[in-house]
Amino acid sequence: MLLYKHEVPTLESLYQHEEPTLESLYKHEVPTLESLYQHEVPTLESLYKHEVPTLESLYQNEHEVPTLESLFKHEVPTLESLYQNEVPTLESLYKHEVPTLQSLYKHKIPTLESLYKHEVPTLQSLFKHEVPTLQSLYKHEVPTLASLYKHEILKQVELSHQARYPPQLNHGLQG
Repeated sequence: MLLYKHEVPTLESLYQHEEPTLESLYKHEVPTLESLYQHEVPTLESLYKHEVPTLESLYQNEHEVPTLESLFKHEVPTLESLYQNEVPTLESLYKHEVPTLQSLYKHKIPTLESLYKHEVPTLQSLFKHEVPTLQSLYKHEVPTLASLYKHEILKQVELSHQARYPPQLNHGLQG
């Protein structure tokens, strides 16, 4: 019997009315890291999607505070032992591709200094993907009347003030 004639089922379509649990997803086997992440390298974000792990949650069944020695039972890892006899360089990490901003900053937020090492940023390059606000535009300077009038912020205030208090002639200054 064809259950899904016209679509490939997704987690959402399979579990429309209940929140799936590890038990319901893996009824007949205990999943391993290998079976869960067959085609990708897991990151902390993907492993702990819904909670930040604590030492207590990671070591629920141990009665000791783990140390580097207990975590790496037979050696204290060094850069050399972690990267199999070589210290990684940009060249060795990106052997087969030219790194892009996206690939370089997958797991950290770039700073202005790291992004604009060789050029002076412009308003266009800084605000490519967002609409700037007064707060973002005037972070490092005090706005002037001229810069505020450009966006007609004070014009309406002045017009309403003139309507309430029209200018009066000062006859005392005339001879």
